[in-house]
Amino acid sequence: MAWAHRFLDLFRLAILDTGWLLPATLALVGATILALRVRRPDGSRESLPLPLLWLFLVPIACLVFAACTYGFGKGADGQAWPSIVLNLLPLVHATLAIWLIRRYRHAPPMAYVGLLTLGALSLVWLGLSWFVGAMAIVDDWV
Repeated sequence: MAWAHRFLDLFRLAILDTGWLLPATLALVGATILALRVRRPDGSRESLPLPLLWLFLVPIACLVFAACTYGFGKGADGQAWPSIVLNLLPLVHATLAIWLIRRYRHAPPMAYVGLLTLGALSLVWLGLSWFVGAMAIVDDWV
């Protein structure tokens, strides 16, 4: 259960203490969902993009993984395996973001702009989560 407390501390550092990032992301998620639910001129609707939420699961996965392997790389001579796994997560995230943006490229223009902006914000979240996670794995704080 100690990893849950570490996760909450890391989540606070990476996400909640940024100030503007959380409200901006929540507003964009809401606006993008609303834009995707607007009817097209032919009367059809775009399906609700569940993969949109996947963009925010990778940063959370970074923090959960770092909380579970907290201090594992402390005093290691080379890169510990948790650091290598943590460094692979941005590749997973970039692949997911590119796939999502490509999949919804025919969405209404407002929704597509929202998806592009959410993709950029999720990259900011990932960068913050990766940085905090990397510090947690080696237990060396800047």
